[in-house]
Amino acid sequence: MLAAAMLAGCAGGPPMKNGKPVPCVARSFVAASSLPLPPPRSEIPPARKGRALEMADAVPIGGGVKDIGVWKPAGPGWSAWRLKLSSDGAKSLSVRLQPFDLPSGSELWLCTPDGARQGPYSRKGPAKTARLQTPALPGGELWLEVLAPVEATSGVQVRIVDAYVGFR
Repeated sequence: MLAAAMLAGCAGGPPMKNGKPVPCVARSFVAASSLPLPPPRSEIPPARKGRALEMADAVPIGGGVKDIGVWKPAGPGWSAWRLKLSSDGAKSLSVRLQPFDLPSGSELWLCTPDGARQGPYSRKGPAKTARLQTPALPGGELWLEVLAPVEATSGVQVRIVDAYVGFR
């Protein structure tokens, strides 16, 4: 099985490492579902003493792995759900996920076309609360990727409450 996985990576199939799909591979996102977001605001609010510095605007999404995109094969025994978020002119992008609950062995990765990435996030997130506020990644395009064993995809609970379009 491992030899087949290695050969699949060489023959143009999904790249694998240690029997798992390699996350954040650009060619995997070519046919991914895409969700355009509005551009960042053009008038940047001034900093105010005693208040948090505004960095981004929230854009409601309200969908997740069961509503947006489809699961696709990601190598022997693995499936992947991928989504591209984009906002022309954004300085950064991030998302708030709730619920965020992954079955054992599953992972969420955040990536950008220029190679920035965060992850893996697993189970119920770092705080074990079934909520995840991701860090902002630079640029106007953010890729989300959930990698899961095929038999575990029905147990993946990930919903994007909103995306944050950075203007600073």
